[in-house]
Amino acid sequence: MIIGAPKSGTTTIFDLFSTHNEIFTPIIKEPHFFLDEISDQKTISDTGTYQKIFADAAADEKILEASVWYYRTPNALKRALTANPEMKFVLCVRNPVTMVPSLHGQLLHSLLEDEEDLNKAWSLAVHRRKKSQLFPKISLTVYQDAALYGTYLEEILSVVPRDKLKIVVFERLISEPSTVVIELCDFFQVERLEIDNLSNTNPRTALKYKFVKRLMMNQSLPARFLKKLSKSLLGDIFYYKLVKTSVALNSRKTARPTLDDILKENVIAHYKQEVIRFRHLSGLDLKEWGEFNFAKRE
Repeated sequence: MIIGAPKSGTTTIFDLFSTHNEIFTPIIKEPHFFLDEISDQKTISDTGTYQKIFADAAADEKILEASVWYYRTPNALKRALTANPEMKFVLCVRNPVTMVPSLHGQLLHSLLEDEEDLNKAWSLAVHRRKKSQLFPKISLTVYQDAALYGTYLEEILSVVPRDKLKIVVFERLISEPSTVVIELCDFFQVERLEIDNLSNTNPRTALKYKFVKRLMMNQSLPARFLKKLSKSLLGDIFYYKLVKTSVALNSRKTARPTLDDILKENVIAHYKQEVIRFRHLSGLDLKEWGEFNFAKRE
């Protein structure tokens, strides 16, 4: 199971291994079945539907799914391990300097973010934290919480045995794809895939028409009835394929943003200790994250 973080290579890995003849991947990449802490990200909530998306897997195939908010919710990992104690997990991480603007773009596309200016969105953290305290759920738009990798890894390791966790650094996946993919194959205990480079399977996109997305996300009683009727008539799998196609048709590629110098300094300063903590816990040198200027003795 790929457990996050979002915008850190999870889709690239998922799509790549969907071509592996020993691995089955479901039509729904991010079911988030075990996630109770972020309710609006839970695509599948009933056991029957969750089992159905894996129904076509052969008996000798390994199953791979990717629910990218699990990296922030150790209780979800507990539930997953209760369901399958042999489950393995892949944690992808990305330099916060590029992860934060990429995540902001994704949340804009999902209509979970309504502030298009990232500087303003970053500065809204205090307000959004206060708002999230009123509701029992995690706020995804507090960007100061997105890459608390040291804290999250410590929580993950309190639940997941170290030998069942593989950490992938996004920048290394891009610069050394063949090596990283072989490491993942060995971790999954499947035949090695030989690749020369990776294609970008998850480019930054923006919505063509926001009203279409709002219609798809509508949770009114009539809308829920229509969705339930559609699933009944079309079947769950075909319904989700139709939704996936609709999302793709309503998306357009857009340029990847970068942080201005002031916000970049703020992001580095905010995450410096968390990145150092993650570095120590993971044993990775994170040489690709040069902006953090790791000293020989930290």
